[in-house]
Amino acid sequence: MTAHWGLIPSWSKDASRASNAINARVESIAEKPSFKSALRSRRCLIPANGYYEWATELGPYPPKQPFYISHKDSSLLPMAGLFEYWKDPETGQMITSASIITRESVGSIATIHHRMPVMLPKDRWSMWLSSTSLSEAQVPEYLDLLETPDPEAGLQFHPVAPLVNNARNSGQELSAPITLGEPETLF
Repeated sequence: MTAHWGLIPSWSKDASRASNAINARVESIAEKPSFKSALRSRRCLIPANGYYEWATELGPYPPKQPFYISHKDSSLLPMAGLFEYWKDPETGQMITSASIITRESVGSIATIHHRMPVMLPKDRWSMWLSSTSLSEAQVPEYLDLLETPDPEAGLQFHPVAPLVNNARNSGQELSAPITLGEPETLF
């Protein structure tokens, strides 16, 4: 299935909500109106070779420095996600849209950014992807699937050039490692 980036709730009057829903916080997906229905009926995996994150002022890197995060063995990252169907009231076109579920970052990833995608281990895929429509009582069991013992296991990261900051740029060169200079300080 192909989906547009940024979940558009089925009840939305227009697609403008998608720009605000590219990520779904695991801590609130069961309560947030934008994600609640999708959690119960439309769960997915979003495979990726890697993802980009920009350093925040919380870590040792220059703020807004882009990093590429991937698996050490180059395997795909199975990111837990939600999807939704939305019908455009003006054109009647049916649009499928999706969001990645995120969690608090841990370990070395936390030195870059405070959030990270939830990577779902293979032994949890079939249950997560089941077409079962969840009852209120089943929701906690599915949220427990998203709690993994070692969320950063196998991940690696490196700084990349700011070319990634422009959506017009694409290609493998965007994930090529660069060397950062010495930290700039006043002392």
